[in-house]
Amino acid sequence: MAFGLISSCPTHAQTRLIGSEILEQEDSQLTYRVQYGAYSNADLRPQDLYARNDIERMLGASGLTLHVGPPHADLTDAQQEMQAAHGAAHEDAFLTAYLNGALVASRGDVLDVARNHQSEVELAAQTLSFRIQLGRYASALPVQTLNTFLEMGGVEQVLQPNGDHVYFTEVLNDKAAATAMLDRAKDMGVLDAFMVRAETIDASSTDGEAYAANASSH
Repeated sequence: MAFGLISSCPTHAQTRLIGSEILEQEDSQLTYRVQYGAYSNADLRPQDLYARNDIERMLGASGLTLHVGPPHADLTDAQQEMQAAHGAAHEDAFLTAYLNGALVASRGDVLDVARNHQSEVELAAQTLSFRIQLGRYASALPVQTLNTFLEMGGVEQVLQPNGDHVYFTEVLNDKAAATAMLDRAKDMGVLDAFMVRAETIDASSTDGEAYAANASSH
């Protein structure tokens, strides 16, 4: 079915769909840090206590001031830092894990959390599907935008409860492929495109009906 009437009218700026998870950032971020100490004296400066310049102060859950090393995305890097700390006579240093900035594990529990998180990430990668939201319009598409969508191919139009028309790419079952599609859209001038979880789209449309764009729209 055609996209609709061709118009050069101004369009609404691209907006995030309510209920659609934006995936331009990574999903849940698990990072690892070495904790060097916990102090009731918040004025103690890490640079006065350790032979490193990248240790910072954080407020702990119990009100103590924590001295922690930089965050590591790789557990091995954090383990190497801890070994270096022990070698520098900071034998009380231990590993901690933070999920999206919140402390979730320390000491021996870190390895279990790391394994569980990796399993969850791998499972999510197998079960999730993605689409690229290309635009959201309250009126008909401008000619240039219409031609861009036609050139991309596989673009669908979904009617929203407020009458807006939202345009998505086809469903992609691989995040790497979705990332490549997002890059392609931006290279073609759709600079405000972003990635969403495909399963959230039908729930946010009026009746779940999507209209495929094809050459007959010319």
